Amino acid sequence: MSAVKQARRHGRRSRLEFASMRSPVVLTLAVTAAVAIVGTARAGPFIIVNGLVTGAIWALVAAGLALVFGVMNIPNFAQGEFFLVGSLSGYLVFTNVSPRIGGGLAWAAPIITILVALLVGMLVGGLLDVVIFGQMRRRIREQWVMNTFVVTVGISVVMINGYQLIWGTDYRGIPAYFTAPPIHVLGVGIAIDRVFALAVGAVAISGLWALLRFARLGRAIRAVSQDEAGALMSGIDISRIQTLTFAISSGLAALAGATLLFNFPAFPYVGIKPLYVAWTVVILAGLGNVGGAVVAGFIIALFQTSTSYFIGSQWEDVVPFALIVVILALRPNGLFGRGVRGVWEQ
Repeated sequence: MSAVKQARRHGRRSRLEFASMRSPVVLTLAVTAAVAIVGTARAGPFIIVNGLVTGAIWALVAAGLALVFGVMNIPNFAQGEFFLVGSLSGYLVFTNVSPRIGGGLAWAAPIITILVALLVGMLVGGLLDVVIFGQMRRRIREQWVMNTFVVTVGISVVMINGYQLIWGTDYRGIPAYFTAPPIHVLGVGIAIDRVFALAVGAVAISGLWALLRFARLGRAIRAVSQDEAGALMSGIDISRIQTLTFAISSGLAALAGATLLFNFPAFPYVGIKPLYVAWTVVILAGLGNVGGAVVAGFIIALFQTSTSYFIGSQWEDVVPFALIVVILALRPNGLFGRGVRGVWEQ
């Protein structure tokens, strides 16, 4: 009889623990939905569209950040500089390709631009992994996370100063990718560039999900993330997978930079805001959780857009980050994360 009572008490305790774990997630999603509904009622679809566009870009940068941390245990503080790589690549490609493509093919210039930026970002990221992190993996066994943190900060400084040395501090951007008039939804004009950015973000996020879910490379990436020793015993080339992972992460950030070139012109410090927002998104979602980072990216963006519209642009980061402090106080591992205590000592 005592065993039965003990089992019942254990069951009640488990349900309470489950409820306490889920309640911050449910509350956050409910508040986000309420903000979206109220914002749409007051400002029309402007809040939703801007939130979706910005969220898609934050999700790209943050998903790459979470991917590298989840697979390689690297806190990549140079992720913002790959956003810069994308912005600069996008500017150089578009300003050279667009004048040469006219008439009915003008729509192809933005697509060529973002694809080239994606490839350049992947190439730079892959080379950095081979030259720097690949060598570190062979030589460093202790304090890996802290050592790679210092290295990525150093890479960030070198890339920023290298940009200044070659291209100076001038802003290099474009007014818009498309000259077509905005489309109107419920009486609100939405620029074609924003629709394009939303489409690029949706396609890229869907592609990343399909890659990780169905492709052989994606299964190998997940295997390395879950059990590196087991993946090695299965015949997976760990070093190759980690290089490809870093390349994909860098490419996503570069893609985001090129996609938002009309809003974030290339200059040495353009990657700072995407970096700190992406890290906030990753921490809110839970370190290493790629899917959670995508959801959290949209949550942060919606709160930023709503705050900017109703209170003022100078407050757009204050209110969302204050919300994050409250959420993390209730759920320190993030909305969708697992235990991360001691991760910085690994």
